[in-house]
Amino acid sequence: MAELATTLLRNDANLKAYYRLEGNANDEKGSFHGTATDITYIAGKFWQGGLWNGTTFRIVLATDIVTAYPSDNYLGYIISQNL
Repeated sequence: MAELATTLLRNDANLKAYYRLEGNANDEKGSFHGTATDITYIAGKFWQGGLWNGTTFRIVLATDIVTAYPSDNYLGYIISQNL
């Protein structure tokens, strides 16, 4: 299966940040790197993933993406699947 980093989603010009959670909270698309709190990186279905503790997990961005792109719309999500 092709790596997600090479899919159309990753290369979409409208995508401002892309977090793979491969052992860190770095933005693979640009420079909106974050600092993860209470996230454990574990083996995922394809590569790694973040295991959220359910209460205090977060990724804090060093640069505010909303300030950098004030007129854009934003969507954030967490995908969870019991394997």
